[in-house]
Amino acid sequence: TKKVFPHITLKPKHHLLLHYTMVLRKIGPVSKISCERFEAKHRELKKIANNVSTRKNIPLTLAKKCQMQFVARCLSMQRALDDRISMSRPNFDTLNVETYTFS
Repeated sequence: TKKVFPHITLKPKHHLLLHYTMVLRKIGPVSKISCERFEAKHRELKKIANNVSTRKNIPLTLAKKCQMQFVARCLSMQRALDDRISMSRPNFDTLNVETYTFS
C-alpha cells in the first residue's frame, strides 16, 4: 500500500479495496457474501433485548418476541389481502372426482 500511496496514510478499509479485484475474480459478486441482512436482524434483536425487563433465558425470550413480531406481520398482511381475496369452504358434493386423473 505504501508503494501505491506513499504520501497518504491509509486506513485499513482503504487497504481492503486493493483486494476487492482478487475477491471478485475468485468468488464473484460481493453481494453473495454480504452480511447486511444478518446485521439488520442483529440490530432488531439488540433493540428487543434492551427493552426486555427480565434477564433470564434471553435467547428464549428473543425467539418468542421474534415469533410474535412475525405473526403480527403475517396477520397484518392477511388483513390487507382479505379485502381482495374471499375464501370459502369447498363443496365436495358438486366436485366431480371422475374428471381428475391421478398418476
